[in-house]
Amino acid sequence: MVPGTGYSCGVIAPETPCDINGIVLQDDPTYRKGDRGFVDPIPILFDPRVGIAWAPNPRTVIRAATGIYHDAASGNTFEGGPAFRFSRVTRFTDLNNYLGGTSAVQPVNVGGIVRTGHRRPQIHKYTVRIEREIGWNIVADVAYVGEYTRNIIDDDWDHNAIPAGARFLPENRDLTLTPNAANPRALPDVFLRPIRGFGEIEIDEPANTARYDSLQVQVSRRFTGRFELTGAYTMARAYEVDRFQNNPFTGTFREYDLSIQDHVLVTSYQVDVPNGGRLLGNSAIARGILDGWRVSGISTLATGPWSDVSFTYNPSFEFTGGGEACDGSGTQPFHMIGDPMASAPKTEERWFDPSVFQPASGRGDRGNEAACNNRKIQLPGFHNHDVAFYKDFTFAGDQRITFKWEVANLFNQVSWQSVDTSGQFNPTTGEITDANFGRVTAARNERRMVFSFRYTF
Repeated sequence: MVPGTGYSCGVIAPETPCDINGIVLQDDPTYRKGDRGFVDPIPILFDPRVGIAWAPNPRTVIRAATGIYHDAASGNTFEGGPAFRFSRVTRFTDLNNYLGGTSAVQPVNVGGIVRTGHRRPQIHKYTVRIEREIGWNIVADVAYVGEYTRNIIDDDWDHNAIPAGARFLPENRDLTLTPNAANPRALPDVFLRPIRGFGEIEIDEPANTARYDSLQVQVSRRFTGRFELTGAYTMARAYEVDRFQNNPFTGTFREYDLSIQDHVLVTSYQVDVPNGGRLLGNSAIARGILDGWRVSGISTLATGPWSDVSFTYNPSFEFTGGGEACDGSGTQPFHMIGDPMASAPKTEERWFDPSVFQPASGRGDRGNEAACNNRKIQLPGFHNHDVAFYKDFTFAGDQRITFKWEVANLFNQVSWQSVDTSGQFNPTTGEITDANFGRVTAARNERRMVFSFRYTF
């Protein structure tokens, strides 16, 4: 797609085609390579992998592995369809004069992929681990697990974005309207874009990278002596390196994976109690009630995931006039002047410190660099304990009734889950007018129990 001056089409037919601004037809020899179409094919890809293991003694093993994996589901793939859809609107006419009436084509958003330099996303995975049997049927496993991904498709780069501040320029004013703080009364956006006749033009290209790093520790005791125990701890972080669009921000920034929790500890256990009747004299009644129980459970302790914040303004205000802004996950810029978790109250009314967020000062203020970081608020962590009790009552032959009692959230612990991270500023006073901003809005489930019987014959 190349810049031009627009297009004008009448009735479209094979003998009278419409030359649209910048559009290349499928039979253009300049872009076509035989029958391969517009896009250069990807060459043959190789996925080498290697692993080694070394046992310095009978109770210790050191392992290392690495490999390259290409993501076959991403890259230069897209759904087919017309390059341009002629959605014509005929105005002020009736069915008798429809074909002869004047019509207009609404500028549309278009997208595609780069013609050359295609690369599949390449994931380089690597791990180093040490396994050690430390006695008492206990095995410890400590590992570093990581991956680095190249050629991630950047699918939101707009090559026809409205230039930064374009709505504020005098030459872009709609002189029939009176400007105000909320609206500079610029011409419609389609007249402000560099390439006329189109909306957004998003061309995907393999430009971004991503990284994941984790420390994983597991300690397990095999099921011996009627007892089994396993514990696993993970410390992890992941982010993608994305690009600013030079409108006006330049360079790259980190976009963190907010679904990953920094620390997670999970333990599970299983205990058999075959002779509980001995506690009450081992009578027939005591054996019938207390013998043959099995107890299993899982406990989870985890820090909370991270979250971004967003702001709106009431009354509304136009700050950027087009282009990029440090606006968190919202649409309006702001400033973050400190760490909202450093002196956070962490109460139900105020989980984080809202005073570190300040409104943009006026036109042209796009927020500060800290506001561009999406890792702002750490949501509440939690600890939860689930347990289940089982017992078989046997009868003649192979008949038995299995009783099962499951308890979720054994200690009925109140665990907060979500926080209101959408605030609102008054642009005149600079105050946050949303009283719920920073307030805990939901909690995880309370204690719940399930009883069941199963008859087997």
